[in-house]
Parts: sequence; C-alpha cells; structure tokens
Amino acid sequence: MIIARTDAAASEGLDGAVARAKLYIEAGADAIFPEALNTADMFRAFAARMLGVPLLANMTEFGKTPFFTTAEFETMGYAMVICPVSSLGMANKAQAELYAAIAHDGGTTRSSSGCRHERSSTQRSACMTTKPWIRRSFKRSFRRACLSVSEPDEARARCT
Repeated sequence: MIIARTDAAASEGLDGAVARAKLYIEAGADAIFPEALNTADMFRAFAARMLGVPLLANMTEFGKTPFFTTAEFETMGYAMVICPVSSLGMANKAQAELYAAIAHDGGTTRSSSGCRHERSSTQRSACMTTKPWIRRSFKRSFRRACLSVSEPDEARARCT
C-alpha cells in the first residue's frame, strides 16, 4: 500500500493540499496522509473533497492538531489514525526510571537484593534489580534470563 503525504495545507492552504492529493491518487497512491490540518473543520473539509479515498490522520500529542479520538477521526472521514509519539513517551519514561535505578544502585544488579550470587554473569542474570516496574515491563525477557542460569530451579524460585 502506498500512502502519499502532503504538507501543502501549511503553505498553500486546503486547496493546495487537495490538489496535490488528487495528483497523488492519479499517480497510483492508495491512500492520502494530509499533514498540517489543525482544526476539525479542516479535517472534515479535506475528507469531503476526497470522497472514496482512504485517508490517514496523524494524532501526535505534541503537534498542532487538537486531540481527537480515533472514533472522532472516523466520523470526520478518516480510515486510519497513527499515534507515532505515544509509545516513545512511554518507552522514554521506562528508560528514565531504569537509568535512575542504575544511578542509585550502581547497575542493574544488587547484592543487597537477597541474591546469593555476586560475581558470575550467568548467575547474576537471575538477580536482576528488584524494582517492580522492571519486572512488569520486561517480564518475558526477565524470565528468560532467569531460566538461563546454571541452576534453573533455584533461579525460577527467585525470579517469580
């Protein structure tokens, strides 16, 4: 699928964006991504002039577009909605917490966590930090790491 993007609304207005979008469809685009629309009226007007064409809306929390739900975009005529920054914000928060834990604890392992192993890297993987958010966020990889040690039954007991 080819989704053609036009930012022409920012510099040429809605007429320019629609004209470009129609050229993209003639050239073989399957859908249109009109960027730089910043009001519900602009989204509706663009969709009304592109009837029958699948449209993609960009819901970036830090952009100029006001917040609309996917249902609201659908009623305005948009078949697809992307939220490209949402997951990055969540990942950045988890990374910040991880780095704060490393700065506080001196690494991702702690001998004070009750773990019996202090030196062996394979054994140390069973003693990942006790921070609860790390266990929740990385539960699958954490469990794999725990089960990779030389004493799987003992590691399983410590990592659950």
